[in-house]
This record gives sequence, C-alpha cells and structure tokens, in this order.
Amino acid sequence: MGQIVPQISLAAPVKPMEFHQYLTLRIGREFLAVPLDRIQRLEASIEVTPIPDRGTGFHGLADVGDNVVPVIDLRQILSIGGEPILLEPNPPCLLAMVEGGIAGVIVHQVLPIETVPESHISPAEDAHNLPILQILHIQDRLMSVVSLDRLLPPL
Repeated sequence: MGQIVPQISLAAPVKPMEFHQYLTLRIGREFLAVPLDRIQRLEASIEVTPIPDRGTGFHGLADVGDNVVPVIDLRQILSIGGEPILLEPNPPCLLAMVEGGIAGVIVHQVLPIETVPESHISPAEDAHNLPILQILHIQDRLMSVVSLDRLLPPL
C-alpha cells in the first residue's frame, strides 16, 4: 500500500497587489496628483482675500462654510520661472491637510480620482527642492505627486 505524502509548496506566497488613490489636478498644462487621504473636501469655487506676504507661503484667506482657512495658490507656486499662468477669479479649491492643519489649495481644474497600482508609482529622485514626492504612470502619461507639506517655506 502506498503512503500519502503531504505536498509542501516551496513557492513564496503571492503578495496581493496594492493600490493607492490620488485626486488628479491640472495647473496650466501640467497634470498633478495629490494623495486622496490628504483631501478633506472640494470647493467648486472660492473667493480669496489677499494677505500681506510675510513669508508664510500663504496667498490669502478664504471663507469656506463655517471656517476661514489659509490658502495656497498652487497656480502661482508652479508658475515661478515658467510661462505666465492665467489666474481666473473664483477658482476651484481643495481643502487638504497641510502641516497638520486644514488649508485651501487653489488649482485650475480638478480631474478624476485615479486608482494606481503600486507597480506604477516611482520615487521622485533628485527632487529635494521641489514639492514632488513620486511619479505616477497613468495610462500613457507621467504625473507628479505633489507633497502639500513641501509647498510652505520653512519657518
């Protein structure tokens, strides 16, 4: 009579593919992404009250519902040294976690949420002075992931 020998698999367990979600944006002709877990909500348009530039990195204040929040104009930050960017009034605004608090981030256009597999995410090398964390490979396009915390100057 033959013995039944249990079979032991020597193959490594298959790790399930991980996915990350990003809100995609347009600033001028550039397409960018922000990790979705940093976004609290979107405002279709806001009115910004300018504040004097005191080196804070904020461009103004906006009344959003029950709160007044500081606002960063990503359109202005990313246009430095490049071609002039049209700054239309009452732009869309993300309410996002920035440096541990809620701040508004003004953009030109809010695009769809993208679910990206880990294999399509690369670190942004040599971007120490830029507010870029990673590079996404979405369809046939490369998209920079913006580090919201790097948008503000060091205090």
